[in-house]
Amino acid sequence: MAIWKPALSNKGEDLNMGRIYRKPKHWRGKTLVIGDPLPTETENIWRRPRRTQGFANERWLNPTNAEEELERILTTLKNGVLRGKFVREWVCGKWILDFFFPDNRLGIEVDGGYHSSPSQKKKDIQKEADCQSVEITLLRLTNEDVFGNRDALLTKLRDSYRRANRHMQVFLAEFEANKKTRPRNDRTRKM
Repeated sequence: MAIWKPALSNKGEDLNMGRIYRKPKHWRGKTLVIGDPLPTETENIWRRPRRTQGFANERWLNPTNAEEELERILTTLKNGVLRGKFVREWVCGKWILDFFFPDNRLGIEVDGGYHSSPSQKKKDIQKEADCQSVEITLLRLTNEDVFGNRDALLTKLRDSYRRANRHMQVFLAEFEANKKTRPRNDRTRKM
């Protein structure tokens, strides 16, 4: 009885299976939104650790009651005008935002009861600072806000959405102004 052996190259790879494609190192772990400035080497906020992404996937599959309700409100608001414009459980560095609108960089956090502990308050302050450093406007809602007065919730959402739009317009104007005034290096200079 003959035993089948795979054909191996001189590197020990199975020739019958082909090579597995892997992204180049400089592509891995970075997700940029159109209009984002390119990150500098010191900005670690753009990295998406695999552990954090896995945790975000678990949270996406098992949302809290308040997150489910807010998602229902957002998708049914004005006959679904916001449907498809936000992402749930978006990873921003080591943080996970419950809802994120990439068009105007608005993040929404739904805070449960555990956010009143001192250790969690410190983490929330750090999360807000990190989001602010990458031009994300953060709105914090409590479970009472989501399940309480709907008109008050919609007012908060509209105000923060408008504030994020204004902030994004200012940011893009500054970005364009800096792009026009910055000196060109030798590689981009026309010959």
